[in-house]
Amino acid sequence: FFLMIRRPPRSTQSRSSAASDVYKRQTDSFKYVLGRIPVMVFQGQDDLLIPTPSVMNWISKLDWKHANDFNNQEFTLWKDKDTVYGRYKKTDKLTFVVVDKAGHLPPYDQIGATTEMVINWINNRPWN
Repeated sequence: FFLMIRRPPRSTQSRSSAASDVYKRQTDSFKYVLGRIPVMVFQGQDDLLIPTPSVMNWISKLDWKHANDFNNQEFTLWKDKDTVYGRYKKTDKLTFVVVDKAGHLPPYDQIGATTEMVINWINNRPWN
């Protein structure tokens, strides 16, 4: 999990720096938030920039209160009557969703499904 952090420009008249934007690991920040409020992470199944197995691996290695429960849980299909939208895992504070037929920006590729996903999550409604 990475978070883009804006730092003050380091350029001077004699030296130009493009290092104003840096990526910093945010594992500790993520665990801090996860220990306090519900979090949903969603991932496009066809994301080539940040592949789903990489995100699943990263989440499985987090050391947090409900890690064992989360890691031992199987994915549940997220669907309605005739359509499968993806799959999800859910514990006390963490919901992880893999959105089918979506790339790096699931809301762009699957606007209807991701809108329903967010509404279900916010209102704590059943996914199926």
